[in-house]
Amino acid sequence: MAKIVRMIYFEITSGQHETIEKALAAGGYDHGTPVINNQNFPVINRDKKVKKIVILEFDSPVESEEALAEGKKKELMRPDYQDALDFGEQHPDEQRNGPIVFLHKGAKDNNKVIVLFSFAGFRCITTHRFRTKRTSEHRFVFIQE
Repeated sequence: MAKIVRMIYFEITSGQHETIEKALAAGGYDHGTPVINNQNFPVINRDKKVKKIVILEFDSPVESEEALAEGKKKELMRPDYQDALDFGEQHPDEQRNGPIVFLHKGAKDNNKVIVLFSFAGFRCITTHRFRTKRTSEHRFVFIQE
């Protein structure tokens, strides 16, 4: 069973964009999947609010359910998919330190989660299947109340 080796803390301001497309443009990604759009990920919160983000790093490969269980033990909440876009915009270089997985709630397609990563120096945003065992390089985002 994977163990948490590090917790990294950030703040984001959510609710700054009227559409997912505007949030993507503000994020300045070099590459993104066309699946991330207003139809599949409609804006769910337009109220500006500061959120405390916690990234969990594990010592070995971890499945999504394991990461969620560890987050729950730490009394952390799941992010929503807008948190992924806000985080990518406000902390653009963090994804260069390893893939960041948002096991978000509220997506129409419950089997897809947003992942921020870097490839050959390019900042990318994509979706992955929820039920995937990820490497120890993958880091998981939660919200702290």
